Amino acid sequence: MEAITAVDQAIGDKLRGLRAERRLSQGKLAEISGVSESTIYRIEKATLSARMGQLDALCAALDIDLYDFLKAAFAERGRS
Repeated sequence: MEAITAVDQAIGDKLRGLRAERRLSQGKLAEISGVSESTIYRIEKATLSARMGQLDALCAALDIDLYDFLKAAFAERGRS
């Protein structure tokens, strides 16, 4: 099992927050993005390091640019 890193945690927290803002279940986001529900769960819990392709698909489904997503995730990480 991979160790949880601060990067994984920041990405997972931002993904969960955006999904909640858009009122999407993990299942609905999976359907829209093509990323499996179990993968989304694991990314949000920071037990899986997301691959760039997965993040790109998730960001497209959430209507946010990948760069903006990562920038926001790391900005929020710096505030905690």
